[in-house]
Amino acid sequence: MWMKRCAWLTSSSPGVDVEVERLVLTDIEVCIALRSRAASAACPECGQRSPRVHCYYERCLADRPVAGRRVRIELRARRLVCENASCTHRMFAEQIPGLTRRHARRAQSLTALLTDVALFPGGRPEPGCPSECPSRPARTLCSG
Repeated sequence: MWMKRCAWLTSSSPGVDVEVERLVLTDIEVCIALRSRAASAACPECGQRSPRVHCYYERCLADRPVAGRRVRIELRARRLVCENASCTHRMFAEQIPGLTRRHARRAQSLTALLTDVALFPGGRPEPGCPSECPSRPARTLCSG
């Protein structure tokens, strides 16, 4: 039932092929557990797609706030095995286009928003910016 109510998650991010496993709402946070629905992923070195999963790991990302609550994405990511014998990468971590980048702790949408906020006043603090306007992203983006 709640999966239908979470349709905005995937429809608001076209091209992001993920499935919502769990959604937890608190007074200060929205925690969304996601996993990839893709059958395979492309090796970043050679580009060959691989369906062979080596293991799973949890990746934690911060995303844009929703209704005054911070958003934490818990992504069940995969490490895959590159089946190309001539490739130098034996294993690689899956990246979900439109959501993740290598080593990133923020979703691409939050990174774009923070970049826009930083560049809008020419890189200088806006004199009219209210006191609750964050001057920098939180040091700890994920508690868990």
